[in-house]
Amino acid sequence: MVGVIKTPLAITILFTSKGSLYMFIDFLKKDAFNQTKIPIKGEDKMQRYVLQEDIKEYII
Repeated sequence: MVGVIKTPLAITILFTSKGSLYMFIDFLKKDAFNQTKIPIKGEDKMQRYVLQEDIKEYII
């Protein structure tokens, strides 16, 4: 019997500032990312997605 591997859903946001690159990683907690609170859409756990507008709202 083959087991199912649960890969944690994460979002990676890259920022640049004065020649430096910063990487921010946030992991899913229930129906939104833990630190950014960006919501996850979709009822089917195999086909969940994030709206571009939600990411823009967080960044701006």
